[in-house]
Amino acid sequence: MASVKQGQPGASRNWMLFFPGGRFIASNATMQQLVQAAWHLQDFQLTGGPAWLGSETYNIEAKPAGQATREQSRAMLRTLLVDRFKLAVHYESKEMAGYELVVAQRGAKVQALNREPADDDGNFRWGGGHVIGQSSMADFAELLTGIMGRPVADQTALKGIFDLKLALTPAGFKPRDPAEGPSTRPKAEERELPAPDPNGPDIFAAIQEQLGLKLEARKDAVRMVVIDRVERVPTGN
Repeated sequence: MASVKQGQPGASRNWMLFFPGGRFIASNATMQQLVQAAWHLQDFQLTGGPAWLGSETYNIEAKPAGQATREQSRAMLRTLLVDRFKLAVHYESKEMAGYELVVAQRGAKVQALNREPADDDGNFRWGGGHVIGQSSMADFAELLTGIMGRPVADQTALKGIFDLKLALTPAGFKPRDPAEGPSTRPKAEERELPAPDPNGPDIFAAIQEQLGLKLEARKDAVRMVVIDRVERVPTGN
């Protein structure tokens, strides 16, 4: 069962979420975001498509007939995009500079959790120089891929689910000038994720000092998804 509608023009908020059990909801999501979610892609892995790919928005609510895993939900979304938007893609491979995540010389400092993986593992809260979540090393490497804007491959050989917390100073961060007036950060964000320390470590130092891991430069072949065709208006519900 799926409902697909065009989004609200000029809407400033957009979000997407895969719920445990397989339900998927998108609110004012662009086609670019939907394709990235369906194929599990970073920005740099998607090319091609029309000019409106990153501006036209859609509201989608899809639910499988029974229980579904996250990967089954992604497959459901891919089928939906093909059926409703006549989406057609092909795949290419491109060599890119990136990183591999390895255990540092003095050993890992991450705390393993004594439990089985859960469907919501890998859902990090991050912003303002803070990263908080519970995940596998593969999911953490994926998060780092998004932060770094380059592919990060997990080479730690650490298995299981880990409690991961990082505090760092984002690149280019400048402390707020009091002359600018009161903070515009949402109150909830101020409570949950404090502002970065202007004198804190960068992401490379933070990962090594706080987690006992390390990012090392490497080149890798990255799978690219190329959009060949997609229609702007979805077919009926």
